[in-house]
Amino acid sequence: MKTREIYEKNAVLMFHIGRGGRFFNQGHLSFVGSERIDECYDFYQNAFIRDFDENGEELPLNEQGLFGCSGHQLMNYEELQVAMDTGIGYLDFDGDYDTTYTTYLSSLDEEEYNTLDEDWKRIYLIVVNEFDEEKVNKIKDEDLDYLYDILPMSLDEFIEEEEEE
Repeated sequence: MKTREIYEKNAVLMFHIGRGGRFFNQGHLSFVGSERIDECYDFYQNAFIRDFDENGEELPLNEQGLFGCSGHQLMNYEELQVAMDTGIGYLDFDGDYDTTYTTYLSSLDEEEYNTLDEDWKRIYLIVVNEFDEEKVNKIKDEDLDYLYDILPMSLDEFIEEEEEE
């Protein structure tokens, strides 16, 4: 089956900013997978939706939203609605480096692209950049990082150079 028939440019991908990398540095970006923000563990286990007060009265919309266990607001009402409708959202639990967010495949920046595994890099090149699937599958895994913003006409040259090596 063709990749373009399975995946769409609006596929939702999840990323996490935390500690990681070779030296366990803060601010390390990692790819979590293809998951909506409203389906992630943190959304249900470390947060709660507040829409009523302690007396059971509905709160005004500007006071409703998604809140962390410590009571700080993670998403306002509008952001929560977008997250529930589209799967796109941003959960910042500590105001520093414990952050989970989602974005569309077609909206990835180069840093996000480089954190993808090889399969998702190939999907990105085929679906978003609209490269020929057969050509993309000829590229070595270790060379996929260099192709985020390559032009389609340059892909043939890249493959030819790779085959000569």
